[in-house]
Amino acid sequence: MKALSNWLLTIMLIVAVGFVGFYSYKQQLFKVGHVDIELLQNSSLFGASDLPEKIALSLKDYNNQWIWDVDLQQVINDVLKDKRVESVKVQRRFPAQLDVKIKPQSALALVLDDNQKWRPVFFDASVWSEVSRDTIPDLPILRGSKFLTDEALRKKVVNLLIQLPDTGVFGKNQISEIEFFKHKGFVLHLNRPMQVLIGDSLDDFEAKVPRIQKVLSYLESKGMSGRVIDARLSKKVVVKLRNDS
Repeated sequence: MKALSNWLLTIMLIVAVGFVGFYSYKQQLFKVGHVDIELLQNSSLFGASDLPEKIALSLKDYNNQWIWDVDLQQVINDVLKDKRVESVKVQRRFPAQLDVKIKPQSALALVLDDNQKWRPVFFDASVWSEVSRDTIPDLPILRGSKFLTDEALRKKVVNLLIQLPDTGVFGKNQISEIEFFKHKGFVLHLNRPMQVLIGDSLDDFEAKVPRIQKVLSYLESKGMSGRVIDARLSKKVVVKLRNDS
């Protein structure tokens, strides 16, 4: 009888130890142990290669929280504090992981300031710090420090560029440089030796784009080389050919 009691006591102790061990394991099983960060596009440009590392560091306080207690909206807000992030999606992956998918900002143009420093410009007209020439993609160049100091001017450029098609005879891919002068407004330098004068006001620029495209297509079809296309007038486009005085 005594042996049976000892055997039952041993079984109970084993069960108790197993229960405590399982409970402790379960306690840790559902606590965040890893935050997986995925970039939805290449962000090696513009000094953003360290973005996953920086974001992971900013989210370290979520480690060891119960996964169901994590406020996903707060995680999103924390990630968006980094201005290099355009948008973010967060979801729980049970038992103990957070998945964070980040879309980095996309540059729209590059400022080349008076000191020959390169800085990317984004859709919200914000400007990042200097970037290496080796990392610069083929984007329109905004020439002059005025584009750094004058946010209103940058917003005008952004508005101008987003009204252009991505490709075509007058697409973003055909814009080499953009300058601004008080006496004639915006000057767009195309990849071929040609300038397009836009003026200062962009109120009717969207309506001008098809007319400029038509003129460029005509010149191209005829093998003619225009030197300046003046689109500052509201109703017509004036072309000054290469051999004009």
